[in-house]
Amino acid sequence: MQTQLRSKLKSKKWGALIFVCNDLMVFPSQLLHGIVRKTLVTKSDITKDEMVNTLIEWRLNDIQEDQAFVWPHFTPTSFAPPRAPWASPVLSPTFHGHIACRSLTDPEKKTMMDDVTRRMNWHSATGVGHIHQLLWAPCDDSNTGKETLAKALNAEGIDALLYVCIDLN
Repeated sequence: MQTQLRSKLKSKKWGALIFVCNDLMVFPSQLLHGIVRKTLVTKSDITKDEMVNTLIEWRLNDIQEDQAFVWPHFTPTSFAPPRAPWASPVLSPTFHGHIACRSLTDPEKKTMMDDVTRRMNWHSATGVGHIHQLLWAPCDDSNTGKETLAKALNAEGIDALLYVCIDLN
């Protein structure tokens, strides 16, 4: 798990990592006081590897896991949980495998669908068809079959994926 987490975090951009570290106030202890006082943190202040190592250490040592980890609904042991007023509460999630899902309300579905369709182009519209084709095709229920399906779905654009997810709720 630690190796997978490390490779996923390393694939992220420096800006995304600093955003998460800043949001959680999780920095390497030797850099914490210097970074907290700065109004602008630059790449010369903290490296990507330092952030990755700190986030992994934090994830492994400072999170109490009673159930699946669902951002931003998790329980840190060293500070108060993050506040995310925009996030819907995960009161009774439906779990598909190990991923928590929730159904959209009709107004949420309409708002999201309107937003996605405004951004769609020819490529994303054909992507919707490809995604439905992938979802209806026979699939081996083994890990290999699921990985093959996930890889094919990842090749599609985000707008097409969002459209299908909203449509299927």
